[in-house]
Amino acid sequence: SLSFLIDWKQGGSVYSLDQDYGASGGLTTHSGGYNKNGVGVRALPSQGGGYLFEGVTADGKPNTVMVDASDINGSVQVGGKTRTQYPWSSLHYEAQRTYVYDASYIKLREVNFTWSVPAQALKGISFCKGLDLSLTGRNLWIIHKNLPDADPEQGVATQGSYGANGSMGFQSGAYPIFRTFGFHVKVKF
Repeated sequence: SLSFLIDWKQGGSVYSLDQDYGASGGLTTHSGGYNKNGVGVRALPSQGGGYLFEGVTADGKPNTVMVDASDINGSVQVGGKTRTQYPWSSLHYEAQRTYVYDASYIKLREVNFTWSVPAQALKGISFCKGLDLSLTGRNLWIIHKNLPDADPEQGVATQGSYGANGSMGFQSGAYPIFRTFGFHVKVKF
């Protein structure tokens, strides 16, 4: 016999602190990859580098200004306070919505294959009336997800985490998931 379980969660939102911090450190794909010019976003705009934020300017035209993302340690004075100049961090207070994702996912949660040994093969074993051998695998495949670089279920705060119910949908500290495999023997006497 063959059985499988597909797990589907639809809706909700999750804020990823991992993505936010990773971006502020230049560790995510969009903060450390290549721009539309094929040049690394960490290169200076004068060298073809930089990052182009999607959006429009005040006059409604598409944004064409590349942002300098070459120095994570750069700083700028904002309202009398020194703040990092790195463009992806929530330290600028405008980028936080960038790291809110649809929490939906579809997973192949479990597959189970069982072989019942035919009665003829058990004739020589008088105490055994039946024998089933099973192979099981769990967390085999994330078919669809919207949260990048993490399992949508890993590192997500739930009710009571971080000391408040308002933290639901807050993802932080996601560890890589692992697949598990098992072997099961069922003997009928």
